[in-house]
Amino acid sequence: MNKTMLFISIICILLASGCSSENTMSEDSEIGDSTQQSIDTAVSGAPVMFVNCGISESLNSDTPVNEINPELDNALVCLGKSLLDGCKPAKAILYLSNAGQVKYEIKNLEDVGCVIKAEYGDVEQIPEEAQKKYANKFFECPVDIDSFISQATIDPNTAPGSFAFGVYFMTAFESMTSETKCTGSLIEM
Repeated sequence: MNKTMLFISIICILLASGCSSENTMSEDSEIGDSTQQSIDTAVSGAPVMFVNCGISESLNSDTPVNEINPELDNALVCLGKSLLDGCKPAKAILYLSNAGQVKYEIKNLEDVGCVIKAEYGDVEQIPEEAQKKYANKFFECPVDIDSFISQATIDPNTAPGSFAFGVYFMTAFESMTSETKCTGSLIEM
């Protein structure tokens, strides 16, 4: 998928992110327990506690995007709550029907502030041929949460899943612009 098609896909998803209807999730996708924590090591070598938000399967089906309700996705809700709670470190696995597994992380870096990192999986697990070029690539983008909140068409506090959904896709879009502040191997393509 070229950057124009990816941009169009992102815009369509963003326009639909506030829509709500019933969306069922597999039992595996309900493991996102916000009380679980994992420890990663920061660049400085100090341990960083991440809330483990689990697995999101909402975008891993043939369900039209406008019929997906992010508020029924425990992982997206958990990520949204972390973003809204001072950009608390959190992570989840997002399964996308066209791009396979994407590792999603929220970081709060002392010198940068809130950062979203998305990392695509191995080429074998990416189903769509055009997406395979993104295998093992990532982007990291600084995000201004207050700006996202002010631009939201929904109340992020009552719709944290939709908020996380929108932030993810807006940072993906930001990573493709010529004036991007994002970094990573996906940017260098």
